[in-house]
Amino acid sequence: MSGMDRRLAWAVTALALGALVACQQSAPPPSARPTPAVSPSPRLSSGPAPAGVPLVLFRHAAALAPSWDSGAGWDGHFYDLTKPVVGVVSPDGEHLLDYSVGAVVADRDTGAQNDLGMSPLNARWADDNRHLCLVLDRPGSPGSVGPNGRKQEGLTDLWWVDSVSGDRRLIAHFGSWAFNGWVPNITACSAAADLAALDMPAVKNANYNELYVVRVSTGALIQNVHISADSYPVMSHDGSLTAVNDTTGGGASLFETVAWSPAGALHGLEVRGMAWDRSTFLVVDPATAGTINQGTMNPRLVDRTGKVLWRSPADSFLDGVVAEPGGSLVAVAFLSPCRPPTCPGQLWIVGSSTAVLVSSYASIA
Repeated sequence: MSGMDRRLAWAVTALALGALVACQQSAPPPSARPTPAVSPSPRLSSGPAPAGVPLVLFRHAAALAPSWDSGAGWDGHFYDLTKPVVGVVSPDGEHLLDYSVGAVVADRDTGAQNDLGMSPLNARWADDNRHLCLVLDRPGSPGSVGPNGRKQEGLTDLWWVDSVSGDRRLIAHFGSWAFNGWVPNITACSAAADLAALDMPAVKNANYNELYVVRVSTGALIQNVHISADSYPVMSHDGSLTAVNDTTGGGASLFETVAWSPAGALHGLEVRGMAWDRSTFLVVDPATAGTINQGTMNPRLVDRTGKVLWRSPADSFLDGVVAEPGGSLVAVAFLSPCRPPTCPGQLWIVGSSTAVLVSSYASIA
């Protein structure tokens, strides 16, 4: 699998869900490995999800419908949703955007819906849980329809949209998204940092990708970084820290995004997620394949020194990572070693001093 295939496979999985200053240390021997408090078995359901509580959404039942029927609290509690919901989930788990047809925002607790009247190619919630970054075709741009019924070429725009009022503002114009048929990946969308970022193949050039970083309020270009076609970026929730993962085995290089200044490295590992406060990082083995049938990842949590704080069972395949809004915990979903429903995945809440197995799951938002 090529670096671009692997990067985009991860982007799809992550959307379906969210600075190291020293080199990664070698794994300690079993006797020296950390032993944070671990729940001995999955939690039982605590009943209906309380309104207004931040949750990680997932599908507990092995149903075919692409909807979330359960939630995990950051305290490790497991809840049932009163009504299944569908769509891209806001950081707090309370709002969803379904853009499979149009763009409809729904409230997790009340079920209230708001049609934004748009048809985005890609979408990401901002860290204020209200605004959205949306990638749309530029009106009037040339394009052709492929076998799957979707446009195969055209120009793109990045929009900032208020999910409540529907107010929208064009942030920036970009080039063609059609090269190799890939939709640009929104790698950061932040109201707090006034920053958005987009990763896309260079126009008519397969040798590198372009990471665009812009100011949300003005559209001013902060950075336009050329990244190897064998690499992909993972950013903190506010875009302030970027991990550039080299899928050929070089590991992750860290950068303070705005200045694009080096901020450390994780040699021989790939960063797949960061805690909201940037204190811990979810990493996997390098150059791992894009599907569970092709490789393993062995996800683990490390601190800023590279010390392993938690690790999954051997040969696990990472499914998703979600950062606790405003906190230091991460939710980690992984398969070990096969796919649901034959082997349901495991959903954990982990941090520097805690590791709680919340539930088995069929799919995670």
